[in-house]
Parts: sequence; C-alpha cells; structure tokens
Amino acid sequence: MTEYTTAGFLQHYGEASDDAATAPVIVTKHKKPHRVLLSWKQYQELIGRQRAPRRAYGVNELPDDLGAVFDKGLAEGIEETERGDK
Repeated sequence: MTEYTTAGFLQHYGEASDDAATAPVIVTKHKKPHRVLLSWKQYQELIGRQRAPRRAYGVNELPDDLGAVFDKGLAEGIEETERGDK
C-alpha cells in the first residue's frame, strides 16, 4: 500500500488517485493512519462483505449468495455422513 502525509496527499492528489486504482492508499496525520483512499470497485467489494453476520433470515428471505453457501455446506455434510466421516 502507498502512504501519503496529509500535505503530500493534497499536493499529489492525482498520483494518489492513480495509486488507489490498484491498492488502498493510506493518508497519515501526525504520522498515524488517518484516512484510506479506495477505488470504487474496492469500496463496493468492502461494502458487500459487511452483511450483518448475525442476522437471521426466514427461508424465503435468504439472499441467493448465502443460499448457495448453505446448499454447498449441506451437501458436503450429507456426503461426509454417508461416508461415515462424522
């Protein structure tokens, strides 16, 4: 990751923005991390991972991506049981 001081970030915004296209850019203030600049794609990926980890879903509410994970885990569990692994 690339790192800029706040002053350096302000002076070299274009360069920092280009750097953020490939990896997060850290902006420091008083030698400590203060902000992070991300590309839009990185931001969307980060937000997508922040689904409520403890949310309970009804059968008809389960998002497709979680349903696929559930189905895969269920199938693996059945296979293990049939083989006698569990």
